[in-house]
Amino acid sequence: MESTDSWAAQRTHRAEAELARGGEASAGNGERAVLAREHLKTVIVAAGPRQREAFERLQGNGHVELTDSFAKVRRRLSQGVDLVLWPASRGNELASECQAAGLIVSYLYQPRSATGATLYLGQARVGSHKEANRFLADTGNWWEVRESETVLHERYRKLLNRLSDGYLEVDSQDVIRWANAAFRRAVGRETVEGTPLEQALDPDDARRLRTLRQQHHQGVVITFPLRLCNGLTVEVDPSPRFDSVGNYLGASLVLRGLQGQISDLERGRDLFTLYSVASVLTEANKLYDALQAVVLRILELMGLSGGGVFLVGPAGLELRVLAGLELDRVALAALAELAAGVSQKARVVRELQPDEPVGMSLGRAGLKSVALIPLIHSGEQIGVLWVVARESRRLTREVVSLLISIAAQTATSVVNHRHVEARLEEEANRRKFYRNALQAVTKGKLIVCERPEAEATWRSAGEDAGEVVVDQAADVPRARDLVEAVLKVEGFAEDRCYELALCACEAAANVIKHADGGRVRIRLNAEAAFVRIEDQGPGIDFAHLPDAVLTPGYSTAPSLGMGYSMLLELADRVHLSTGEGGTCLLLEVSRQPADPLDAFSALLGGL
Repeated sequence: MESTDSWAAQRTHRAEAELARGGEASAGNGERAVLAREHLKTVIVAAGPRQREAFERLQGNGHVELTDSFAKVRRRLSQGVDLVLWPASRGNELASECQAAGLIVSYLYQPRSATGATLYLGQARVGSHKEANRFLADTGNWWEVRESETVLHERYRKLLNRLSDGYLEVDSQDVIRWANAAFRRAVGRETVEGTPLEQALDPDDARRLRTLRQQHHQGVVITFPLRLCNGLTVEVDPSPRFDSVGNYLGASLVLRGLQGQISDLERGRDLFTLYSVASVLTEANKLYDALQAVVLRILELMGLSGGGVFLVGPAGLELRVLAGLELDRVALAALAELAAGVSQKARVVRELQPDEPVGMSLGRAGLKSVALIPLIHSGEQIGVLWVVARESRRLTREVVSLLISIAAQTATSVVNHRHVEARLEEEANRRKFYRNALQAVTKGKLIVCERPEAEATWRSAGEDAGEVVVDQAADVPRARDLVEAVLKVEGFAEDRCYELALCACEAAANVIKHADGGRVRIRLNAEAAFVRIEDQGPGIDFAHLPDAVLTPGYSTAPSLGMGYSMLLELADRVHLSTGEGGTCLLLEVSRQPADPLDAFSALLGGL
């Protein structure tokens, strides 16, 4: 493998060869260099105090950032950088990472005011390398290090300028780093580098661009139509760039249709909208979240002013979601009255009449039109999706058709969420029944609780007194010894120490049998000692709880295991929390010892 010293020496040799052929070292035009600095994002690794002093005066001239940390440079690469310079004495330590981030133009650079022995290596982005050239020429001497006589990136740049399609490079924040001649002509600007892409778009499509960026960050890449600031609709074909750990670095964008057909592009917009709505429906866990996400996405992608959902409830239509604008009670009542008249077909009012109740109430909010789309599932209407706009032209036939498709997706999601919520409520009621029944039968000794309740009890249990990780059978006696030793030090009676240690041993053995490991902890306060046994197992099937608790020796894996009736007999109180994330068991023993036969008499009477 080539050493860093030999690599740096080869680069220096190539630079000297460039000088021998006439070189590219020259003083740049000062005005153009200043303009380049306004857009050029530069990170410089200063080797020492002298080099730092030489560069500090440049920080006021644009995006120049000084650092002495390579780690900081690596972080900045993921955020979008045009030029990176570092001391040649460090060899090619950053070269491969810069190239992975799109900085493929290589330099050897000597600051003008630094000592003659100070040389820097550098990498620049293709779209910004001419600005980098001017910056370096204005501040020192520079040489481009080429692998061959042909400068490939210059050739590509000239070819891209000949394309009829637009082409541009953006960073992770959608700031334009370079654009070809076709794009500059389309937006009517000679210089676009350093400006946000949103400034080249129709204001309504700036919101769609943010949605597109979110999709790219999640690794979802599809073409998408956007309108430019001149009203022209183009299809954007993105090629996102990511670093080795998946951070989004930016993208190369091809803009097709600068002279194309708009109808096909609008169909692409509809497909993206449907896809985007479907994705938010699948990600939401609750019905309200799903409905709100759908309405917000509709407003974002269609440029509408507001919207919401009425769902059929016991008292008729009930407002479940309102987004995008504030409406008073009168306006909402007028919308509800309109929605009540919608059955199987959508209703669109493109010109609200100011002398009608709806027109008067919505007109005060500056609204001109409204569309109401029924939510229908299996022939049954379950609600109404509605949107409003400040311009009549927004609710075109195509937009309404798209809303009908979205309403079909939404209706299915409403039914699915309601089914899930019903099952969750059923499960909660079942757990409540078991909890109350077992607590009654054991006279309050067994408390089946949810995890937050168990955590609250543990927080009030006092200070930590010890812990044992339970991953294998050899850890079980260690848990027993810990509990017994702590209780003896705290002055518990010998038989109580033995009993709680036996409980901890049995519970730890269950962790080994029925879970993937866990731990045993002990805490004490002025009234009692608490032993906590928790695992990361599959949880306990509540159907097995009565037998497991009330039948000595009962075990059905992956249920509670053997010995839980013994835990109830020996501990004063048992707190049990279980679910998909595992089981947490709190054994409580009072400092005032209780008679085990008296404490367990109620349980024996119920068998």
